[in-house]
Amino acid sequence: MRYICIYVNTTIMEPSKIPQINTPIKFTEIEMGQIGDIKSRYTSNVMNFGQLFLQRKKLDEVEITLLKEKSELETTEKEFLKNIISKYGEGTFDPKTGLFTPKTK
Repeated sequence: MRYICIYVNTTIMEPSKIPQINTPIKFTEIEMGQIGDIKSRYTSNVMNFGQLFLQRKKLDEVEITLLKEKSELETTEKEFLKNIISKYGEGTFDPKTGLFTPKTK
């Protein structure tokens, strides 16, 4: 029997163990399982990013709605105060008792 010696990282390989170019190699079941696990985790990760994007978009919409409601509430408050001042004049209001005390002139 003849051996051909090839130096690869200072080890000697038998001809039967030398990888051939373009020769298909079947992965083991463990390797295939690892590939499947990685693929599954990537898919899950991408889906989580998609959900996060949609949640952020929804939060942006909620923020816009809340800011609009706040602005409308401020306008309503200003109009109410303007009407109260024109009706009763300036003064102080006690929300616990509901009593308004006009400011003395």
